[in-house]
Formats: sequence, C-alpha cells, structure tokens
Amino acid sequence: MKKYLSLIVFLAVMVGAALLVHRQAGQLPERVASHFGASGKADGWMAREAEVRAVYRLVLAPPLFVIGLCYAIRFLPSRFLNVPNEAYWRTPENYSRACEILFRSSLWIGALMAAWAVSLHALIVAANRLTSLVLDSRGLAVITIMLAGAVVGWIVFLARRFSRVP
Repeated sequence: MKKYLSLIVFLAVMVGAALLVHRQAGQLPERVASHFGASGKADGWMAREAEVRAVYRLVLAPPLFVIGLCYAIRFLPSRFLNVPNEAYWRTPENYSRACEILFRSSLWIGALMAAWAVSLHALIVAANRLTSLVLDSRGLAVITIMLAGAVVGWIVFLARRFSRVP
C-alpha cells in the first residue's frame, strides 16, 4: 500500500480536481472574466466553455509534464541523472531505485500543482460572482506561495534523499 500511496493520492486529487472544475463551471457566466491585471481587476474575457477547457489543461498539463519527465529519466543513460552521490546512484543496481524515488516524489508535486490550478479556478469563479470582477490577489498570493514552498520542499527532499546512501 505504501508503495502506491503517492499514485493513489495523485489520482484522487486529479479526479477531485476534475469534479470540482465541472461543478464550478455551472457557476460561471457565459462570458467569463478570465484574466486579471496586477490590480486584480478583470482585463480579459472568454466564453465559459473555453475557460473550463483552459482550466482542465492547466490542471492536467503541468503535473503530467513534470511526472512524465521524472518517469522518462529511467529510459536515459544513467549519466543524465544529476544527484548527490552520483557514483552510488548511477550504478546499474541503484539507478532503477533512484528513478523510482524521483518518479514517486513527482506524483506528490504533481498533485499539489493540480490543487493549485483548481484553487486558481475557484478564485476566478469567486471573482466572476462579484459585480466588481476583482480577483482575490491575497488568495492568489497564498496559493502561489504554498506551491512555491512545496517545490522548494521537494527539491530539499530530493537533495537530502540522494545525499544519503543505504
């Protein structure tokens, strides 16, 4: 079970994200304020269906890109793995384990990237329900700082994990 926990969480987040986007789509007007300037005021619009498709792409594409890259490294020569203690992790008997660590950890960051995209969509839905059409810039800052912190945490985790050798 522990071996598949990151995959289960990633899939659950993706399904939950899809359900939330679908549910929130009905709360949007036909013409959606979809882009907001630095002040938070709406300055770009699109049709509801186009906005929902864009959100689905934002939920799916970045996480799948990162996860795909982390998975694909197993098909490259070990010299492309740039980690601490590379002499240990690049050996044939340890390379597959290193690739597995990288892939499983990418599922966690992928889940967080999808959660960020859904949170952004929720902020856009909330802004479109206001008569002033203003995006909650504080909310955007919070979710973005949280994602940036998660990415930094992921990098630190990987650096520490590959610094240790069994």
